Amino acid sequence: MTIVGVTAVIVVIFTVILVSLLSRSRVTESRTTVATSDELRVADKNFAYKMPPAPWAKDQGTQNDLSVTAFALHRADPDAWVALSVSDFKDRMPLQNELRDKVRDHLNRVFANLPPDLAFEPVKWAGHEASKCQFRGEHKTSGTVCVGEAYVMAYKGVGYWFYGWAGERDVGAVADQLDELRERFRTLDLREKWTDRVGNEIVHRSKDGKYKLSNYEAIWKVPPGSDPTTDGDKKADLLLQGQIKQARRDFPPKATLVVAILEGSGDAADVATAHVRKRFTPDPEVFGPTEITEITSDPAGDPPVGPETAGVPTYRLKASPGKEASRAAEKLIVYSAINVGNEIVVAYAYCSWTEREIWERRLVQFVGSLRP
Repeated sequence: MTIVGVTAVIVVIFTVILVSLLSRSRVTESRTTVATSDELRVADKNFAYKMPPAPWAKDQGTQNDLSVTAFALHRADPDAWVALSVSDFKDRMPLQNELRDKVRDHLNRVFANLPPDLAFEPVKWAGHEASKCQFRGEHKTSGTVCVGEAYVMAYKGVGYWFYGWAGERDVGAVADQLDELRERFRTLDLREKWTDRVGNEIVHRSKDGKYKLSNYEAIWKVPPGSDPTTDGDKKADLLLQGQIKQARRDFPPKATLVVAILEGSGDAADVATAHVRKRFTPDPEVFGPTEITEITSDPAGDPPVGPETAGVPTYRLKASPGKEASRAAEKLIVYSAINVGNEIVVAYAYCSWTEREIWERRLVQFVGSLRP
């Protein structure tokens, strides 16, 4: 072989090795974290964060204490902190109550005397729909009373949590910095083909074929050995109990669905309204007056799995028992009705008012699927 031939072979081999290394590098970057001096880019979690300059520096101790996955940063004089956590939910979008439960979990690790109920409000963050809450608590290590904000959102199957806080006396001096640090976060476009997993349709039918309802989560079951009328409705034909199992909850969120069959052929909605209101108005001489109010605002909380298009109109009520009943006794009620021959089929579902954001859109979807 001539020198020219040998040289050509060497060039070809070198080119193949170089292409292989570059290809391997691209694959590696698509799956792992890439950090430069001023940017953290995590491709498999679909986000990037532009790191701030001094006096901000990484704070591994706070990251461990808060149990956040991405980072925690701290500055001194005055002291202030920010932190980011990220979790991949794979082929599904996390529910709002899952995201908010994680906020409570994070904050409770570091702060004492937090408000019992963190009030979330809708906001925009990194160009996406998000929620935020303000918090005030006593730092468990230093005893300093701190004030801060938590932002939370989900995008393409990934949940993101951002926290910023400082001592109550110092927060005014660093508030603009905390906002600016939060806005250094951005999502990437590496999950454009991602799709949310939709469960199979689960159909619940009456034994005689008069009606059926559908949902897309395996969370509803007939109570073992129960008579449908045991829930208190003598006209009940079907009784289902729903339960959402969640980590870190001793008492999982629960709801009840009842289908009642009433005699008559009048306006289904009017008959259903009278029946449901009576069902949730106990004897006032024993239980005190019950206030039942119609809900006209948009349904709140987590979207259900599957389509939300209702086949029949749905109606919502809030039942507030009298005699200084606790808030836990208040109920959200969702119902619908259809005419079937000389009968009216009424489907209603209810849950504790305190769990409205977990259940409302699910219940609207479920009772709204009522059909012959």
